[in-house]
Amino acid sequence: TYQPVESVGEYDGKREVHGCQLLANGHILISEAGIPQLVEIDANGQVIKIISLPPTKQEVHLQIHMARVGPEGNYWVAYLGDGVIYAVNEDGKVINTIEVKTADANTQLAYEALPLNNGNVLVSGAGTGKVMEFNPSGELVWEISKDDLPGIDLQWIAGIDRLPNNNTIICDWGNGQSVVKALEITPNKEIVWQLTNPAFKGISRIQVIPVEYCSVATGEIY
Repeated sequence: TYQPVESVGEYDGKREVHGCQLLANGHILISEAGIPQLVEIDANGQVIKIISLPPTKQEVHLQIHMARVGPEGNYWVAYLGDGVIYAVNEDGKVINTIEVKTADANTQLAYEALPLNNGNVLVSGAGTGKVMEFNPSGELVWEISKDDLPGIDLQWIAGIDRLPNNNTIICDWGNGQSVVKALEITPNKEIVWQLTNPAFKGISRIQVIPVEYCSVATGEIY
């Protein structure tokens, strides 16, 4: 069990933890809002390190939701309300900044920033209804929106994933309004499958589990 830990500075307001990532060393990376920071803990819940993140004037729920460690070892963090993607090193130093822009100042802009093996970063655009891929210079190199998918009303994009075959998984939280809760698309924006089960109000994120960890016969996960 993880309980938010203290950090530098004074803050006695609400804290929120929305995201975590299992790291290659067996530790867990926790994304914490309120005091924007990343906390790495071991399997016993002991804090290994705390990484302070850039400040924001957004209220706690519009700060950070998920952070991901990239292949190069840097931490990529999306600031939901600010629409800013930061890459920071283990000392918390900002080494790259990418901005998500829109004409609507009230739109929530960036839920997750997923660093890719090609050096780019894939961003779920939250209220923009888009998924965007940026190169390290911040240039938009690929995107998809509801305009690219006739009959599918992408509303509020949350979790994303890029598969080994270069397809993309998109989760639509949709505030309970979206018909399609999740889908897989090809780089050419062709739909592979879509989930429309009304039992789901919306889906924040899907964890893709490699088939080698699963038993088709029993449905067990190892």
